[in-house]
Amino acid sequence: MTRIGLDFDGVVVYDPVRIIRAPVKWFKKNVLKKNKLSFFVPKNSWQRWVWKTIFSSSIWPAKGIDLLRQTSRNKNVEMHLITGRFDFMDAHLENWLTKYKLNGSFKSVNINRQEQPHLFKERMINELKLDYFVEDNLDVVLYLAPRVKAKILWIYNILDANKNYGDRFPYLEKALVWISGQ
Repeated sequence: MTRIGLDFDGVVVYDPVRIIRAPVKWFKKNVLKKNKLSFFVPKNSWQRWVWKTIFSSSIWPAKGIDLLRQTSRNKNVEMHLITGRFDFMDAHLENWLTKYKLNGSFKSVNINRQEQPHLFKERMINELKLDYFVEDNLDVVLYLAPRVKAKILWIYNILDANKNYGDRFPYLEKALVWISGQ
């Protein structure tokens, strides 16, 4: 049995906002002088509204969604969705999965409940005993790779395309094809 975990935003769904990740990282490091990996956790209704607005840009399926459905029907494969999205965005996620007919594609859908996303993903990868995990945030990839047994695959964006990481792919379909060849 091959167990595959997938992040949602930027992996299963195309997320155009992730293009600003590099400038935000630069700002945090050079202006705020924060070098530790951490993510903003919205606490009040205004912050949650802003967060929902930003992530509502994730509306198009990633290239490879048909292969995801096909792979999920393979009896020798378990697919798990592990999203760093916070629980107040459950409805958007459920609506998206329903709209694109992915409800039955995942053995489990794991939604973050206000934990730091990289810590949540690390915990879930270990609990689910995944063989592969596909992630689009390079900082999360570099955090997870030495800490979990799963092979961490990276979906890069245009601003990060020059970054060096061995198991890197431009979109989901290429990562799934690579996994199927292992």
